[in-house]
Amino acid sequence: ISEPADNLKTNHTEIKVAGSTDKDVEIKVNGIPVVVGPNGNFQTQIKLNDGDNKITITAQDTAGNREEKTLTVNYSTDN
Repeated sequence: ISEPADNLKTNHTEIKVAGSTDKDVEIKVNGIPVVVGPNGNFQTQIKLNDGDNKITITAQDTAGNREEKTLTVNYSTDN
């Protein structure tokens, strides 16, 4: 995961979630599938709610191996 950083504080209502993986891996962000490009890169936009937002990124390969990472992003108009 190249962005966002865990425990990021922002005043933007949306944040980009981006990273890279193997091209045959299925990526989901908060349960929503994300397109993985031929070079393995992926990105999507997530709308944020006030306060702490948990963003869960799940990767699953064709063999069924699964990895999950949860990041926290804090949205506040005061940041």
